[in-house]
Amino acid sequence: MRPMQCRKTPHSLTVLVNVAKVTLYDYIYISFSPRGVR
Repeated sequence: MRPMQCRKTPHSLTVLVNVAKVTLYDYIYISFSPRGVR
């Protein structure tokens, strides 16, 4: 059997971190944007 589960966990974790980063950047961008356009 291939170690799919072992490979799957870090991948999903990386995706989670990437999503959190994008959300953080979006929040900062909205906060610093003068109009606050969404």
